[in-house]
Amino acid sequence: MHRYPERGWFSSRSVSRFLDKLGKDALRVRRFFQRWYLRLGEAKKGLFYDITSLSSSSHLIEMLEYGYNRDNETLPQVNVGMVVVSDSGLPVTYKAFPGSIPDVKTLVNLLADLRGMGMEEVLLVLDRGFYSLKNVGALVNQRLRFILPLPFSCTVTRRLLSRERKHLESPEHVHSYEGSFLHAIQGTLDLAGHRLHYSLYYDRERETRERNQFFRALIEVEERLGQRMLQRGEKPWEVFEDIAGKCAPYLLYRLDNGRLILRRRVKAISRYLNRLGKEILVASEELPWDMPLSLYRAKERVEKVFRAMKNELSTLPLKVHKESTLKGYLFVAYLSLIIYFHLQNRLKDSGVLKKISLEEVLGELRKLKLVNFPSTRYLCQGTKKQTQLFDTLGISVPKI
Repeated sequence: MHRYPERGWFSSRSVSRFLDKLGKDALRVRRFFQRWYLRLGEAKKGLFYDITSLSSSSHLIEMLEYGYNRDNETLPQVNVGMVVVSDSGLPVTYKAFPGSIPDVKTLVNLLADLRGMGMEEVLLVLDRGFYSLKNVGALVNQRLRFILPLPFSCTVTRRLLSRERKHLESPEHVHSYEGSFLHAIQGTLDLAGHRLHYSLYYDRERETRERNQFFRALIEVEERLGQRMLQRGEKPWEVFEDIAGKCAPYLLYRLDNGRLILRRRVKAISRYLNRLGKEILVASEELPWDMPLSLYRAKERVEKVFRAMKNELSTLPLKVHKESTLKGYLFVAYLSLIIYFHLQNRLKDSGVLKKISLEEVLGELRKLKLVNFPSTRYLCQGTKKQTQLFDTLGISVPKI
């Protein structure tokens, strides 16, 4: 075990020195990623990848750059790409990028890192934001297995929906899925000069819900705008966009005596309605009809990791001032996430989470106190709840 010795208690200065040393030890960090990946063993059914932004006001870290900020902050940022196991939600590895690099460009570096760590026989599940013909080509050329949703804005998506519409609604393609019924069609298509497999799903119940939500919102906007009289100095387009919001692309307006007269954009609405209840996932290989959908719907695990990192672990705002310290800080946060989600899984399997939340469990464990004297140190007597938690999880009460 490699140690970074610091005498005495961890003061703010000693913590910074520790993180600085850790951040400079890139070789050992990389070895940890490899060993941890191997430790996960057969649990690696699929890997999710996504990116988040961490902001800081420091002027000494070169990686901090202005870019698209997912939290709507105006500070420079570093982008962190995280790979998460699909079934357990445990983080596998991560990579930090300068804040100005778009999401899709980080894939090139990620692919090289995954192969370098021996992550070749995994199924990578990506989000819609990573779709581009260039990225698809890179994934195929790197011989990585992947699942990726097709954006509805793509020409190939619209053509596929138009071609398969009648077949999709046929009773021949109805399946039972998680307590409801789903229409599913599979086939092949050409993307970026490569032959890929697609799975097209259609959920009638979801379509009805989404359709009702859309028209409820559209009619509400029409009523609000219809009652709105423009005041002197107000700009019609500002009033329209402010009230219409997400419904703006589906409405046209003209000004008449201080009022906005609306008209629906029928073709735009029809195009939107045509995609409701539908999902198209492309994969590098032929898979059972329900596997791509199950894995893709489970991708919220990586989003939970980011929420935990920012909220439960309080990683924001970044309070470091050197790039090496930042790297050490991210590695400690990564280790904390592994412990956090491993504990969550253990609590869930034991049934504890039905009675008490993970936050309450952590709050209870924080009451454990270590008393330290020059000649001795000891752990204070645990509470009854703490003892019960340790017993339930099969963990020995810590001894010093």
